[in-house]
Amino acid sequence: MGVDKEKIAKKISDIQSAINSLDKYACNEESKFLNDDEKVAAGKYYLITMIEGCISLCTHISAKELHKVPDAYTTCFKILADNNILSEVLANSLAKMAGFRNLLIHRYWEIDNKKVYQYIKTERMNVHEYLKIVSNKFL
Repeated sequence: MGVDKEKIAKKISDIQSAINSLDKYACNEESKFLNDDEKVAAGKYYLITMIEGCISLCTHISAKELHKVPDAYTTCFKILADNNILSEVLANSLAKMAGFRNLLIHRYWEIDNKKVYQYIKTERMNVHEYLKIVSNKFL
């Protein structure tokens, strides 16, 4: 059956939109970000949106292209790596990001906002790489 190219294009667009929103916060100094509750809350929201999109994209590819259903969000990226779609390094980074999403969603009171800032600063580049790979392979 294969992947739904329209669905993939829409997911990529949604993820890119979240990245564009995160770019605003990545330009802030850490202290300016951490001392502004609205920026922190918005940053968390856009991180969740970006990560959810990456997971959704991964599960779609895994199910429709590889006919494998991941048993957890974090293992989906390993399935793509095992099938030579992603490198192990990128898959591990995205899996860690999926784990961070679980903290953001389920244990938000335990989140160190410095870690939120670091994810905003660093993980966007990994997501850009992921989107490029998916676009080249499936669109």
